[in-house]
Amino acid sequence: MGNVLAFLICFAGLALHANAFAQTPGPTVSPPPSARPVRTVQLPPLAEGSIGGWCVQNQGEDLFIHTEYSPRGPRLRIWRGSNGWMQIETQRGSATLWSSGNFEPEPMDYSEGKIRCPSTALQQGKYGFGSWQFDVTPTEVRIDHSRNPFTIILEIRSARVRVEFPNRARVIEPSTSLTTPTP
Repeated sequence: MGNVLAFLICFAGLALHANAFAQTPGPTVSPPPSARPVRTVQLPPLAEGSIGGWCVQNQGEDLFIHTEYSPRGPRLRIWRGSNGWMQIETQRGSATLWSSGNFEPEPMDYSEGKIRCPSTALQQGKYGFGSWQFDVTPTEVRIDHSRNPFTIILEIRSARVRVEFPNRARVIEPSTSLTTPTP
């Protein structure tokens, strides 16, 4: 009888100990970046306007950015619900710039009739458009997305777009061919 009682006491102790471990939270494991949900930026919304030579048109779910210097580019189309991709067009063609940093030739679906430059000036500051963040300064407009390893920079006084990666940069001008550069 003594052995049975000792066994029951030992078993009860192990059960309580196991229950304590079951209630202790384990380490938090983050999902890989590609599985994380797209974060909506909580900033004032980016309004239509112009800054320097750049025009920003808000067309509901699309943001259309183009220069007033050159009628054929560069132009950018940013979709509010995008997970980091955008479309870019120059005189030499159009392509989707994926969040991986690669370009894929693809026609841009904006007709010439939709291009206009709003007369309202964009004010300096930080703005949001869906999960995109815009930082408007006197010299540039920085465009970021939480999933992108790069930043898009619109140079205020030129028709140039810079795509800055952690270890390299790409300049896009009106005559730039949109292909993925080989390292």
